[in-house]
Amino acid sequence: MKITITFGAMAEPIDAQVPELSRENADRLQRDAEAITRLHVRGLLTDTETRNSRRRFMKELMEILRREKPAPARRKRPLEKRA
Repeated sequence: MKITITFGAMAEPIDAQVPELSRENADRLQRDAEAITRLHVRGLLTDTETRNSRRRFMKELMEILRREKPAPARRKRPLEKRA
């Protein structure tokens, strides 16, 4: 699964970017994303720390999506007829 998220002060909310998330997880992740941006803008996180924080954020997001989204049902292949 490939997901693209836009970060920053003017970015769309997480729940709009990833509608598959539950409300609870979307709210928590939105607060986390805003905190990373706020600390970076205030100069408390360097560019490298911000990049690493966002990378960890994406790992957490992907893990949440894996847990929330059930695996697709496997299709049975039709039996081959023998002559």
